Amino acid sequence: EELVGMRKSRRFGSLGTMSAMGLLLSACGGGSSGGGGGGVTTDTTAPQLADGDSVKSGVQSLTIDSTSGSAYKLKVHFGERIKVDTSKTDIGSYITIYRKKSGESGFTELTGSVSDLSVGGETLLGSSSGYLEITLNENGDGAGEDYSLEGSTYRVKFIKTGLVSDIAGNALAKDTETSEAEVVRADSTSPVLASDALSIDTTAKTFTITLSEEVRGVSGVDLRTKVKVAGTGGGLSIDGTTPAGRGKLASVTVVGGKLVITVVDTISDGDYRVEVLSGALEDLSGNAFAGGTTEEDGLDATSPSLASKDVEVRKVDGEASARELVVTFSENVNLRDASKVKLVRTHGDDGVALNSEENVAVSAGDVKASGKTVSVKFT
Repeated sequence: EELVGMRKSRRFGSLGTMSAMGLLLSACGGGSSGGGGGGVTTDTTAPQLADGDSVKSGVQSLTIDSTSGSAYKLKVHFGERIKVDTSKTDIGSYITIYRKKSGESGFTELTGSVSDLSVGGETLLGSSSGYLEITLNENGDGAGEDYSLEGSTYRVKFIKTGLVSDIAGNALAKDTETSEAEVVRADSTSPVLASDALSIDTTAKTFTITLSEEVRGVSGVDLRTKVKVAGTGGGLSIDGTTPAGRGKLASVTVVGGKLVITVVDTISDGDYRVEVLSGALEDLSGNAFAGGTTEEDGLDATSPSLASKDVEVRKVDGEASARELVVTFSENVNLRDASKVKLVRTHGDDGVALNSEENVAVSAGDVKASGKTVSVKFT
């Protein structure tokens, strides 16, 4: 009878000591029925690491589980089911763990590093296999040495026979050594809204929200139900949690680290905020976006116009022969290109042909914008 999925662990204070209470062995039948005449074929082959077994070619013999905080687990994979001799108390004389920190050139032997050993069964490439799981001390060696450093590379070496064997009792060969495995810390950080997260495109009719990392929509969730657009000052408002609101949304999609909301109606001028509710998004590691609201972004898609065609003429202080012509617009304006502002003089009763026009030379420095006005100085 095969005991599958059952294991029992024992805590260790250091690599060199082990309690008399042993580890539950993964027990599988000792022999297998042979062919020819009902004889029995006896297994006399020593167990091999998964990457050394022809059936498991390409499988890593050492993997690392870094999801449990700093108590990392080194899992040694074999080509068949294994067991551990629980009468062995000096584990340190059988197993050596080596680590190379990020940036270092060589491996260092660790001592006092194991807090737990366990064995179990698994399936690799469709066939029955076994593993030995080694849990490193959460607090390192007790002397301030942290064994769970991101970027560190580990390997395990079985320096003496007698601790590990297959179910038939064949001992693992001395100096069996695993492949190398690097610690990669699991992503546990949830995505958040980026600064200046909201951008508005009136031509495409989109509100785009940028997040801190690449995200995806939560499986099975209609993203239209997870967004609210709040427009003030005449702006468009949409509540995607209501059927009426969803009818105003053409689509809500995720593109990399952006959530793109496309609306049906024209996006009118106003001040906008967009709220993305919880349960909508997660990063590629499955960390949930808790929800959030963008900062307000003002939208002005209306071009300025002349408030009046009347032109005000002003004297220029300190310049007796200079004058300023001042034009007033419907809203505050900025000066993009002074060369686009031209001053044209229309002649009256001044000895020049009546109503004839001429361009008056104006330097770029004599054209200024301030608030709603643009002024042009000339002599």
